[in-house]
Amino acid sequence: MSQTPFAIDQAVLYFSTVSGGATPATANQVGEFRGEPVTNISHASALWRGQDRFAKNAVLHDADASATVPGFTFDASEVLTKFLNGTHTQATTLHGGSAAAREDKVAKNTKPLLGEWLIEGLNSADGKKVQILYHNGFLTGVGPTHGRTDFATLDLNLTLLADGNGDVFSVFHAT
Repeated sequence: MSQTPFAIDQAVLYFSTVSGGATPATANQVGEFRGEPVTNISHASALWRGQDRFAKNAVLHDADASATVPGFTFDASEVLTKFLNGTHTQATTLHGGSAAAREDKVAKNTKPLLGEWLIEGLNSADGKKVQILYHNGFLTGVGPTHGRTDFATLDLNLTLLADGNGDVFSVFHAT
């Protein structure tokens, strides 16, 4: 079994719907994850050949970016309310009964929220902080498990967009 010389340890994910708001503060923390986050960038292109058999140039257009955060562990109510604009009711009753309950609800107007995503962890090679900032993005889908605890684990798949400054993502390494 091989190990990569660089990994992000003790990784935490922060989220905010406010530009510049996904700072590493407890109020913005939405969960932790294990594994390596991956950012994907793809471009549509057209090849230009002129009079030659082989292309001499390419016209690149329509870039798309996405990211996967593997093994994200979160409180189920967090993902439904913070990511999907669902609702969380702390004090209600069970459906069709009178026993006390809490409710997390997804309704017809629930949709993924656009926001800033910040991953922060430690570089396994030197123990210094590393951050990955997705300036503007949203969940393309989510499948929260309904287990015996309030916590669930899944892979987050994000569609990345440019923010008001045209920035898509940044990677910061402490020096």
